[in-house]
Amino acid sequence: MMDIVQIIMLVTAGAVAYMIYKQIDSGSFQQIRKDTAYNQKQNTRIDRKAAPNANQMDDGYKLKRVEELLEKTDQFVSAGNFSEAKKSIEAALILQKNSDNYMRQGFILKNLKEYEAAIESLMQVIKDEPNNDLAHLYLAEIYTAQKEFEKARDSFETALKIDSEFDKTHLEYAKMLIATNENEKAKEHLAKAIEINPQNEEALKLMQQIDESKIDEKN
Repeated sequence: MMDIVQIIMLVTAGAVAYMIYKQIDSGSFQQIRKDTAYNQKQNTRIDRKAAPNANQMDDGYKLKRVEELLEKTDQFVSAGNFSEAKKSIEAALILQKNSDNYMRQGFILKNLKEYEAAIESLMQVIKDEPNNDLAHLYLAEIYTAQKEFEKARDSFETALKIDSEFDKTHLEYAKMLIATNENEKAKEHLAKAIEINPQNEEALKLMQQIDESKIDEKN
C-alpha cells in the first residue's frame, strides 16, 4: 500500500503536469524546445528489461519508476520529440493508469496525428475528470482536423465553460470558425485571446488577415 506521502506526490505531479501542458500550448515552452539538447542514447532508451515485471514491483519501486518515466515524457514533450514521448508514456501507463497519464498520452497522440487513439485516451480523461478543460480542448482540435465541425464546436464550448480565460482555446476555436466561414464570430474569439494574452502572435496575425480580407472584398 502507498503511504500518504506517496499519494501526495502523485497528486502534486498531476497538478504540475496540467500546468506544464497549458504552458506548452500557450507557447511558453518554445524557447525551451530551442535551447534544450539531449543525449539521444541516454534519453531515448527505455530499458524495460532492466525492471522487474509490473506485478512483481512493490509500491515504492513502482512509484519511483513511474516518476522517472513521466519526467522523461515531459522532457521529450517540451523538446517536441513526440515519438519518444509516446514510448515513455506507454511504459508509464503499464504501471499506473490514471487521468493525468491518459492526458499526457492524448496530447502526445494528437501531436502525432494518431487521432483515433488520442480520442480514446482523452475520453478516458473526461470520464474521470469531466471538468478538465484541456481534454475538451484537445478533442476539439482533433475534431477540427477531422472536419467534424459540430463535434469540435461542442467541445470548444465545453472547454470555455470550464475555463474562459485560456487564450489557446479562443484561438483554436477561431481557427475552426474561419474554416466554417464564420469570420465575425472568429474575430470575437481572437479579440478575447488577444485580451487575455496581448503577445499571442498567431491571434494577432489571424485578426489582421480577416481585416485585410474585408478590405479586399470592398475593393
